[in-house]
Amino acid sequence: MTIPERFTAMIDSHMLGNMLDIPHFPLILAIIGRPGMGKTYQLRGYLEAVGVSIFSISAADLESDRAGEPAKLLRQKYVEASSSMLKGEPAVLLIDDIDTTLGEWENHTGTVNHQDILAFLMHIADNPHFIENVGSVHRVPIFFTGNDFERLYTPLMREGRANRFIWEPTREEKISIVTHILPSRSWIMAERLVDLHPEEKISFFSNLVASKTMERLSALSCGVVFKYVLTNSDYRNELYSHYCDLMNDISWDLVGEKSIDRDAATDLTL
Repeated sequence: MTIPERFTAMIDSHMLGNMLDIPHFPLILAIIGRPGMGKTYQLRGYLEAVGVSIFSISAADLESDRAGEPAKLLRQKYVEASSSMLKGEPAVLLIDDIDTTLGEWENHTGTVNHQDILAFLMHIADNPHFIENVGSVHRVPIFFTGNDFERLYTPLMREGRANRFIWEPTREEKISIVTHILPSRSWIMAERLVDLHPEEKISFFSNLVASKTMERLSALSCGVVFKYVLTNSDYRNELYSHYCDLMNDISWDLVGEKSIDRDAATDLTL
């Protein structure tokens, strides 16, 4: 997986600073950027590639009608990640799209659950080695992703608790990311696509590939016997070969794209 060096360098620095337990080093790295720019996608991809376990919580997980449940879940995830670290297995806690939940704080509409979550996060940022009613724990790097951290509770984001990393990929970085998204892994084709759509988000290119993939699968699926896909390796391999041919036949810069012949695409023999 190709991820821009500027992005991975920030992740590495945050991981190392926490693992070395540098005094006053922020426990939290908040990755900020426009929706659809690949923040979570790249963070997860890179951490998995370097062997770091991800204990994640989504914004939806932090919403509950039951008092105390979200903070309890958050505490549990941190303890689980801490246990992984104690075993010598690197781990992080990831809270995705945190501003969509805790961002309500700016309007003073935060719930009791939100207050409990913030209280835990501020406590652990100041005391990463201790949790009340749990005891000593291993320090665990925390990552936030979101679009607007100005909406979050200001004391949580203060210096010493959190660093901010604003992610807006350059043209070259965007080409690098799109190259990985394209089935062909073609830098030249990715460059053409990015230059044709310079204002588009990373998600635009992911959705484009997903859309074209579904079109090709639709063409390929006519007359397919699904039982044979599972039980007949020759049938499956031939089907997959046809799929690859159809995907390779796409002009990803959207110029001169060839049409698909459904009959020809599914003319398979058992």
